[in-house]
Amino acid sequence: MVNKESSSSSERKTKGGGFPSVNLEEALELIKKGSSAGWEMSKETFAGAIGSSSNSGPFLAKLAALRDFGLIERGDRIRFTALAKELIAPISDDPQRQAEDLQRAFLNCGAFKAIYEKIRDTSGTSNLDAIANIGVHDFRVSLKRKTLFAKNLAASAIFANLMNGEGNQLSIVRSEKVLNDNQESSLQHHGGVRGIKGAFQFKDVGQNWELIVSTNRPLNVKAREKIFELINELEATYGTSDEQTSEIKKS
Repeated sequence: MVNKESSSSSERKTKGGGFPSVNLEEALELIKKGSSAGWEMSKETFAGAIGSSSNSGPFLAKLAALRDFGLIERGDRIRFTALAKELIAPISDDPQRQAEDLQRAFLNCGAFKAIYEKIRDTSGTSNLDAIANIGVHDFRVSLKRKTLFAKNLAASAIFANLMNGEGNQLSIVRSEKVLNDNQESSLQHHGGVRGIKGAFQFKDVGQNWELIVSTNRPLNVKAREKIFELINELEATYGTSDEQTSEIKKS
């Protein structure tokens, strides 16, 4: 029998067993509405901008979902992340970069990412019932909420062009536009990759920090994920920059 209290608590976590109470498309709509009040504001101001009550359970669940997707930072005030700003007001008109930013937001959710990668690395197909049950067994999702878990994962993956959906069935998108180990120019969240004398270099700059990573070949998925985790820590500790100047190039 699932303990309701522990299940509810786990669903509020950004990593591990939690999951967003809204899908990625809905989360972006919330961010767009909230941006009318600026990039940083009180929770009360944000609640008013999206038409919610700051003390309500649904509002707190929406905040947790936005954190799950890496769109707002943790803390007493609402602060949009660099990823959220890029999704709302992209600096680049490159559709590939915009597509990868959507995928990055999806992959920020620990439970969604784990199930997506499991499907991708096995048969490449699944269905809503199977995903719902994986949520129960592997991520402590309550039986009462497993259908919502599966629907939000599926809707988010389809919106990010990581999966195709038809009825109850889902399949992995096999495309050069999807982040994968073989993609040679796929690091586009905060900065980018540029070729220098045959090498690949990632550079990102914040208010009080600078990160440079140089490699002799394109970064794979695991390496990119570690870099983004480090960037999030740097942003949380030292602050973000309003200008990100790195671009993707390959020598």
